[in-house]
Amino acid sequence: SVHGKGSGVWGLRNILSNQEIQLFKSNISHIQEQELESLIQNASDEDINRTLSNFDHSGSIELKQTFRKIRKVSRKTVQYLKEIYNYSCQICGVNHQHPYGVNVVEAHHIEYFSISLNHQPSNIVILCPTHHRLVHAGKAIFDRDKKVFRYINGFEEPLKINKHL
Repeated sequence: SVHGKGSGVWGLRNILSNQEIQLFKSNISHIQEQELESLIQNASDEDINRTLSNFDHSGSIELKQTFRKIRKVSRKTVQYLKEIYNYSCQICGVNHQHPYGVNVVEAHHIEYFSISLNHQPSNIVILCPTHHRLVHAGKAIFDRDKKVFRYINGFEEPLKINKHL
């Protein structure tokens, strides 16, 4: 069954292209959002599978030759910081070594390296992949005095672990 979490109007964004969504919207513009959500939630698995089977399921792998900018920095700085934090996120304190058996923390440059070229330890925080993505997606700014990340929506998240800032 494809019903459940993620179903409903907004779940369609995960399955339909923007063009298909626009066409869908234009065909159902007279239906209120609640009515539409009710229709989708009440659709049978057969109806959903029939709709999904009409989509293009093809895929390919293409080789592209491009130029890329590559950061040229010493990895020793980041490795040292990861070690002093025992591969734990400075925001949440999570270390993925147990139970997964892997260390996946990442270095985040407080002042973006691409702008500042600053690779000093005082410009780096060690974050889990989730917090690293949240800091970027939420356009968080680090307040050095308070030792907190302030997100664009006003939410503030303090460092749980800090040994070098």
